[in-house]
Amino acid sequence: MKSVSTLLQTGGGAVRNLKALSSVTGKTFDVIDPSSGEVLQSVPEMGLVETQNAISTAHQAFSTWKQTTPLERSRLLFSLYNLMVKNTDVLTEIVSKEAGKTHSDARGEVVYASNFLEWFSHEARRQTGVQIPAPMKTRRIVEV
Repeated sequence: MKSVSTLLQTGGGAVRNLKALSSVTGKTFDVIDPSSGEVLQSVPEMGLVETQNAISTAHQAFSTWKQTTPLERSRLLFSLYNLMVKNTDVLTEIVSKEAGKTHSDARGEVVYASNFLEWFSHEARRQTGVQIPAPMKTRRIVEV
């Protein structure tokens, strides 16, 4: 299992389509461990252009995602859950250093987050797409 220092040495920061990104300005900022003051990583300082690019990429990804079946979505979410469980120690270390939290608090957050993935992976199989009438014409309420 990789340690935080190994992960940081291989580069951190922004990623889109599995490719590391830099900001259009080239500016970065330091991520600092609040408990020690240690600089953990310098990451790109993203702005409007990068945000618009991320939105465009998400829109493109949705065109594929919306074609997946509930079973495929369930399996993908459950795979992500399993990855989080497998990497709980590394994720705990990252949360602890980035937020200055105790190991037990950081671990609790990682486990809590992974539990949402597990729950939604099971719920994804039960998508029925019921639409509930909304009180306003410009809104929709969808039950999945």
